[in-house]
Amino acid sequence: SFESGPPCLNIDLSADGKFAFVEFRDEAITTIALTLFDKMELCGRPLNVGRPRGYIEPGSQPALGLPTSLPLLGGQPPAPPPAPIPPAVNPAATRCIRLDKMITSDMLEDDEEYKDVLEDIRLECERFGKVEQVKIPRQGEPNVGACFVLFADKEGAAKGQQMLHNRQFDGNSVVAAFIPETDF
Repeated sequence: SFESGPPCLNIDLSADGKFAFVEFRDEAITTIALTLFDKMELCGRPLNVGRPRGYIEPGSQPALGLPTSLPLLGGQPPAPPPAPIPPAVNPAATRCIRLDKMITSDMLEDDEEYKDVLEDIRLECERFGKVEQVKIPRQGEPNVGACFVLFADKEGAAKGQQMLHNRQFDGNSVVAAFIPETDF
């Protein structure tokens, strides 16, 4: 609905028509648009949709290199900057991730659509690292409705899990979790 205004606030199309910048009303609409339109085919060519270079996630602090404190009037030296927090390492990270809330039963019924979904997921996951295999169980198999992706290394799987977890897909928030390689 347009109760809060139109979803697009500004669109700037290049003179040659090869790229555009679109400013959306809010983060939720932006995330949905990114999910829906990235790699969508238009006039026989896939769209490349993404955030601009230098994008800063909401709630994170930009690294501007500014001092964290100022000297006091009494001439005392400024406090040292806080020690950087090391990035969290997930000890349970494996080369395999399971994606839930992404696959619908109608995607599994038609053989052509099933092949398309497998290929789409493979292409999307290859943005994060080399993919060795994608499995989507069909009716009558265990774990119907889930999708399993085996990456060549833990780094690709970790990036995939981070980027896909809570991503909007067909109105649902995807759940991306590591699973033991033996469960693949």
